[in-house]
Amino acid sequence: MFVSQKEIDLLAREKYSGHKTSAFEVDLKRLETGEPLDYVIGWREFLGLKIDLSFRPLIPREETEFWTKEVLSVINQRTAELGRPLVVLDLFAGSGCIGLAVLKYCPRTKVVLADVDPNSLTQIRKNLRINNLTKLAKVSSSNIFSGLANQQFDFILANPPYISKRGRGSLLQTTVKNYEPAKALWAGSDGLKIIKPFLKQARKYLKPNGEIYLEFGFGQKTALRKLLRTNNYSNFSFKLDQFKRWRWLVIKT
Repeated sequence: MFVSQKEIDLLAREKYSGHKTSAFEVDLKRLETGEPLDYVIGWREFLGLKIDLSFRPLIPREETEFWTKEVLSVINQRTAELGRPLVVLDLFAGSGCIGLAVLKYCPRTKVVLADVDPNSLTQIRKNLRINNLTKLAKVSSSNIFSGLANQQFDFILANPPYISKRGRGSLLQTTVKNYEPAKALWAGSDGLKIIKPFLKQARKYLKPNGEIYLEFGFGQKTALRKLLRTNNYSNFSFKLDQFKRWRWLVIKT
């Protein structure tokens, strides 16, 4: 597989301080087989945080970084209005990048980071330690909401699996298909296998005037609008990412 000069330079600089040692040559071979650069380097930056990828979670995307940055200002504004710490859920947390960003930039906010995958939970705990953000964080094992009984949140931030087995899912990059965790990507024939039960259950885990931020995939806006109405959500808005693609939505209760 072709490896760009930019990737070679990034690997040399970020992992080897510019020195192309024998270990560097081994890693270059990994890139040539198609392994993602972020896995080879071992971490990725996300809103100023170092997100370790040792346990192979989904690699954080810049589209996710875009909407996460948007929600941080909303959380801080709501905290000022209410005069109390907010409780935020990072669901389908993966590497923990979203929840960690909330912890770093929203003082006093309490964050629960939840995922069903044991490797992801281990990864989240490691990233909390690396970034010195363990104090107001709780890590929970949860299959959607199964491990969060009797809890309610001011904000639910969700980046679930949403790639469909048909349509644009067939165009997914080979490097993603071969190396990133399947359970964090695929969500049935329409890409909504996880989102459907999530939306059905989410309302009862929200505090009064709570909000949901949900990332979704290309071409899913129409199906999601129908799904929202089926589940009696009336106050919602779809949002464009930095590439002018419908990528996330906000639900208010």
